[in-house]
Amino acid sequence: MKIVNQFDGLNQLGPPQVVERSGWGWEHFGVRAEGAVGHLHARKTLDYEDETHRRGFKFMVQVTDRGRGGWEDARHTDTAWVSVKLRDLNDNPPAFSRSHAHVTVQEDAAPGTVLAALTAQDPDMSPARPIKVSFFHARRHDAGANACTDGQEGVEYHVESAWDSLNVNADGEVRLWRRLDREAPGGAEGVARIIAVDHGRPPLSATATLTITVTDVNDCPPRLLPPTVVHVTESSPPTRLATLAATDLDVWEMGHGPPFNFSLAPSNPAHVKALIKLKFRQNLDSGRGGAEVWTTGSLDREEYRRLDVQVWLADAGGMSTTEVLTVVVDDINDNLMRPASKNVYLCKPRTYRILAVRAASTGAGGRCPLPCVWAVRRRNAGGVVVLRYRSLDGDRRCPCSGALRPRAHGWRGRCGGLSATPLY
Repeated sequence: MKIVNQFDGLNQLGPPQVVERSGWGWEHFGVRAEGAVGHLHARKTLDYEDETHRRGFKFMVQVTDRGRGGWEDARHTDTAWVSVKLRDLNDNPPAFSRSHAHVTVQEDAAPGTVLAALTAQDPDMSPARPIKVSFFHARRHDAGANACTDGQEGVEYHVESAWDSLNVNADGEVRLWRRLDREAPGGAEGVARIIAVDHGRPPLSATATLTITVTDVNDCPPRLLPPTVVHVTESSPPTRLATLAATDLDVWEMGHGPPFNFSLAPSNPAHVKALIKLKFRQNLDSGRGGAEVWTTGSLDREEYRRLDVQVWLADAGGMSTTEVLTVVVDDINDNLMRPASKNVYLCKPRTYRILAVRAASTGAGGRCPLPCVWAVRRRNAGGVVVLRYRSLDGDRRCPCSGALRPRAHGWRGRCGGLSATPLY
């Protein structure tokens, strides 16, 4: 605001001031004078998110030239109306309707099941503008497809943790996108972080948590406890091989475990049913149920070295399966020797000794025109080694020929009139 005194030099201007009760919001502002300029400033915090502030302020400012009568003489004062409109800044993070929620869900809940609704609003958004809400979840390959890209203010949702099994839609509904498994490590309870991010610059965010308790369903069959491999000596009388017990990964307190039931599976072959007997006892394993496995008579290892016994198991909830108990028949020396024959073939490989030599001294025939190497080609009956020659010069053939004869200190021979000594 620029303040002008038409009678400059006669009177000095007094400091401008906001006229009390002159309009809406006058108490929020003040004026500082610097020479002929007045600076309007806020004396209290202004908040665009306050509906009364958002609609704007209008009040009067007044100045005097300090003439006779001062502020009380209208001839020496002047007033002006000031209107102030606030501009929104991204100074507020999104706000969730509730910061925490707890839900209980069965582990067989179908994908798409809604677990909870955690909605967030951005206080910086004007009610007059449309609210754009987009969503993300922890799977990165889907996140980009759901991003808000039109530039409107709004909120984006992200989901983190909770087995990577959740997503959140535009209404803040947290849903399953795949099945849960309570028996997986950490599958009984999980915590998801729902993150809301606004579209301001810089973006601001808020976080809510969702605790998920997963209740059990009877989806795991019982399993045999060790040992599942037993031994018996052949020709033994009826013998107790093992006492079977079982366990179950489901919650026993919900009736998804013991007491267990045992029997030989109908799918066993006839010889297993004839040789193996299973006696179910409800009082075994502290009342959880068990079974004793017996042989019905002596076994012959030469007939059956191993028996794979299929054991049918069921828990108290009716979930059943078939497990395998392996019976190994150990051998004893119970059979006499009998005449027999066998053909055995021995192979003796034929080898050649390679002998390389070079010219060592000059003979009557003169020098060989080429450097050459002698190698054993074959040995005749008299011990004479017939040689073949290979020139060390790849472009020309060696003209040498000759033979090496055994000597007391190794092989000796001649090449082109030269005596030769073995190199190796």
